[in-house]
Amino acid sequence: MHILVTNDDGPPSNQSSPYIHSFVKTLQSAGHIVSVILPHQQRSWISKAHFASQVVKPTYFRPGTLHQDDGTTHAKPRLRSSNNSNPSSSTEKQDSDEDEEWVLVNSTPATAAQLGLFHFFQDRGPVDLVVSGPNYGRNTTSLFSLSSGTIGGAMEAAVCRTRAIALSYAFFSRDHDPKIIAGASRMSVKLLEHLVARWDEGVDLYSINVPLVEGVEGKRAMYTYALQNYWKSGSSFTEVDADDTEEDPEEKEMEIREREEPGGRQGGGAGGGEEGEGERRTRHKHRHFKWTPHFADVYQSVESSEPGNDGWAVKEGLVSTFNTALVPLGSLSSVGSTTWKVLFGGDGGRYCNFPVAIKDGSGDDPGTTVADSSSSSRRRLSFFSLAAREEGMKKDLDQDVRRLSFWVVLAFRGEGN
Repeated sequence: MHILVTNDDGPPSNQSSPYIHSFVKTLQSAGHIVSVILPHQQRSWISKAHFASQVVKPTYFRPGTLHQDDGTTHAKPRLRSSNNSNPSSSTEKQDSDEDEEWVLVNSTPATAAQLGLFHFFQDRGPVDLVVSGPNYGRNTTSLFSLSSGTIGGAMEAAVCRTRAIALSYAFFSRDHDPKIIAGASRMSVKLLEHLVARWDEGVDLYSINVPLVEGVEGKRAMYTYALQNYWKSGSSFTEVDADDTEEDPEEKEMEIREREEPGGRQGGGAGGGEEGEGERRTRHKHRHFKWTPHFADVYQSVESSEPGNDGWAVKEGLVSTFNTALVPLGSLSSVGSTTWKVLFGGDGGRYCNFPVAIKDGSGDDPGTTVADSSSSSRRRLSFFSLAAREEGMKKDLDQDVRRLSFWVVLAFRGEGN
């Protein structure tokens, strides 16, 4: 396969992007043609954003020796060696070690995915799969998933009608053991090859979380759903002195990652206070704000959840995979008395169908029905987020209305059936 790799952590760095080089090497060793285009620096927590009106400028990265040196960045691309100047076969389309060069862009993972698909690597033929990752940290539960630049890069590929996988490594220690990383890379390649060979027709992307634990290749991989959770501890920002200087993006990212570890120090909260007696008052107190989310909210939601969700699976040391599909945004206000059908991903990678009651703004119940995933008469209309915990998980689906905790749900209006 021709696999395009992007991420949100940037080029190899033991501090901020420790997994990308091992993963690319493992893909290459498995015989795949691998093209790499990444943000030139940390772009975590940015979802599927693009920088409007920005001129995107590439630089060119030459990887170093795995786990020894990161590599070097250059303003201009290198000349091909004479024996690889006009590649004709699939084998020759993969650069030799001396010719290997990645593209870095001063933008986001979503932009990198677009440029990789349409503006670079054209001599290697069409891209068969986009892999965004491996992310430095888990992307489980809706709080992480909805903000993830890693998932954002995969979503961009998906809306460009290219199969996409978001890949994340859940670390439990900052000891970047090369053997554990290598095992996670082999497991990832094995799993993505499995998914591509059995890709469900209705799936646009898969999100995979691999725990960085010893023997991960022998761990069970399971299909899960994304746990719906919420920030519960108030503000995710801390007030800081307006005179404080800006931190380096990688230093800020490292500070956030320290809180990402279970038991890590927590920040957040409103901070600050009212001005003292006699001080000159203005309508608004001038201060700056630093993002310091309470990751304890995420871990507590996982601890209190039922088995089966993505956060629970990673906590148990299992590999988690869930799928989703993307459709154009619409409005539920036009439902009226129409019968709607809801489809969601799960159950071994196949679509599962459950009766769901959806009410429109007038309070009328449009009724319940079971979607036929094989029907060619369905029409895509909208997507919406259903922020509800699972209720009434009865086996008799004809008598049960199951409220889903999936963070993306597809709505279809049936025609002719």
